[in-house]
Amino acid sequence: MDNPNNIPASCSLLLAVAVNGTNAKPYPQHAYVWCAADAEGKSMLSNLKTNPENIGQHNDKVFHHALLEAVKGVGIAIRETARAAAVRLTIITPNGSEFHNIFRQPIEARRKAFYLRSNGERWVNETLIKLIDCAVEAHGLILDARPPESEVERNFLAATQTEAGRRWKALRRAIKEGRS
Repeated sequence: MDNPNNIPASCSLLLAVAVNGTNAKPYPQHAYVWCAADAEGKSMLSNLKTNPENIGQHNDKVFHHALLEAVKGVGIAIRETARAAAVRLTIITPNGSEFHNIFRQPIEARRKAFYLRSNGERWVNETLIKLIDCAVEAHGLILDARPPESEVERNFLAATQTEAGRRWKALRRAIKEGRS
């Protein structure tokens, strides 16, 4: 996939999003998410999730620019398609696997991630959850108010949302303090 944000390929940790505004049917707005692994094979989001306070170790503005663009892109796609269309989120993992998910509402993305997690796709769905949660917080989006289908799912979503909030705040704090 082409680099949608023209970010230098020399950066070993990349995440970028391109929102395709064409009227391709049946999904007029697509959000494409892709990542590249670093030399050790670790994904950027996995590393950030593990220790968000240490993101300064990647002392590279490109890293943070890419992440913020990803959050912005996903947020825009969700917001613009929430009423009449859908968001198609394509995640390309460090090993080259592609996962395509189509959601009518942000909450459906969280539910889908919850169910797919049980099938062993842990990395993909943690990535998806992080992107959805960050987009929601960054753009003030409101999740569908429908209750989760089970108590287990409700507890999972609540815990995930709280953790995502902490990670996002840590990222913003680090950037504000100039560690980016």
